[in-house]
Amino acid sequence: MELHLTALTQMPQAILFDWDNTIVHSAGVIHPIMEAIKKKFPVDESKINEKVYVGHHSLRVLFPMLFGEKWQDAAKIYYEEYSKIHLQHVQLIEGAKSFLELAEQLSIPCSIVSNKNGAMLRKEVEALGLNRHFFNVIGSTDTEKDKPDSSLALVGLEGIDCDPSNVWFIGDSFIDVECAHNSGCIPILFGHNDDVIEVIRSKNAGPYYKIMGYAELIQQFNSILQLNS
Repeated sequence: MELHLTALTQMPQAILFDWDNTIVHSAGVIHPIMEAIKKKFPVDESKINEKVYVGHHSLRVLFPMLFGEKWQDAAKIYYEEYSKIHLQHVQLIEGAKSFLELAEQLSIPCSIVSNKNGAMLRKEVEALGLNRHFFNVIGSTDTEKDKPDSSLALVGLEGIDCDPSNVWFIGDSFIDVECAHNSGCIPILFGHNDDVIEVIRSKNAGPYYKIMGYAELIQQFNSILQLNS
């Protein structure tokens, strides 16, 4: 069930963010590498086109599904190629930095919980000069399991004095919504993603809030401030 963001009338005690396609644009980096790998390791096209999984599951979960016994060979190529170009091409989504600065002004701690490899994730955060905005930066392989398991979210909240029921979990995928529910956080689906909404409905994944971009988040913060002034 989709809920309107205006129903949130209290400031969150903390915010968890996904990374790819939530804070940064990265599809333009990932897609050509995946196309090159597909030429070397033929896969079932129906799986490649399954929107629920591509770009949302961690590599250590997705690649065995796509490449079977060859998944580690494919993963090696992916990491080699991605590491060559990602720092030059990953770009902030419009409004992301402004929202992070506003959260900082309001003393709301933020963390990243991503299914991207943790080491590569932290390099991107550092390259974009965003380290000071995040309490924790947690990626794939930093915990035993990846999203949608709750462990990634709970590690992301380590050291933060908060109740998960008052934590906003912002991400662009079904797995983010599922992880938010698994960890007891408030799921906020980010961006243009009708395909994800279809999956949420088909799986009866529970309620979530929907936003198109950071302007809505900033507007809602301002509304909450006025409401509680």
